[in-house]
Amino acid sequence: MIRSYGPVEHPRRARTGQRRPRFTEPAEGEQAWQSNPSFFVFGEADKNIPAASQHFMAERAGAAAIVAIDGASHAVFVSHPAEVADVILRAGA
Repeated sequence: MIRSYGPVEHPRRARTGQRRPRFTEPAEGEQAWQSNPSFFVFGEADKNIPAASQHFMAERAGAAAIVAIDGASHAVFVSHPAEVADVILRAGA
């Protein structure tokens, strides 16, 4: 449903001005991950994304810390919340 502040004669045409950027388009300006340290936390027991792929992505992103939690699942923040909280506190320090 499109909300408008007045009658819209052609609702489909009115929506064209609300285009979202596509992932294939370059981001504008400096990105936070380029200038701020990033911490990469993942579970070694993730069955969705292999640990080797996670390590590769973390290294490619230039992570300041890479934390692989043994036995943690894809939802590492659910399966090991204390360990994730420790990493968050370290990142904020």
